[in-house]
Amino acid sequence: MPCSVRASLGLGSLFGQSFLLAMSTDGASSPQDPGRSTQPPHVPRQTPSAWSKILVPALVLLLVGEVILILSELNRHHFAQQHERERAEWLVQYEENLEKWESQHISDYRMSIHLPYSSMDYDRMPLTAEVRDGRLVSVVDVRGQEVTQDDPDFTYHYPQHLTVAGLFSYTYQIYLTDPPMISTSYNPAHGYPEVISINLWEEPCCQEQTYEIRDFVVLP
Repeated sequence: MPCSVRASLGLGSLFGQSFLLAMSTDGASSPQDPGRSTQPPHVPRQTPSAWSKILVPALVLLLVGEVILILSELNRHHFAQQHERERAEWLVQYEENLEKWESQHISDYRMSIHLPYSSMDYDRMPLTAEVRDGRLVSVVDVRGQEVTQDDPDFTYHYPQHLTVAGLFSYTYQIYLTDPPMISTSYNPAHGYPEVISINLWEEPCCQEQTYEIRDFVVLP
């Protein structure tokens, strides 16, 4: 159980004990004369004291707050554990597929790639990248226009997101920053990443970045 939950339980127990103590002493009568009767013929019905009227609602509110706090902490702890499991699984898949890709020594290939959406470059997708001897040698957009590092639409992506080795390196560097979400699916035959989904921020919502590799061809 998380330490904060145990602390909350201890705090609730302490307040509960204080309440019971106050209630037990609140209605206590003063010492009676031993010579006088301790039981009058008619005992008037006791009405709730001022302490009772204050402490009962206060204790109820306290216990409700404690329950909410405990549930919130347990929920946060659950999601933290789930996140760590997903990170561990991602790393295992990453290492297995990186080894598969590198073991095949594919240095010459062509592929089309969809980069994350932006209003400037989306209508130019997908790009077709050609790699020779592991180096990016040409990139053209869907219109057949050449893409260079000086192209303002693609300066950020060129060349690290346009080769398989670059994408492996990029996703691992993102993984090290512990983003809220990173997911990668791999080609079963060659091991290269086919779809990479990354969310770098918890807020605002729906800021996911997606890279997709299609039409991968090994060149002679």
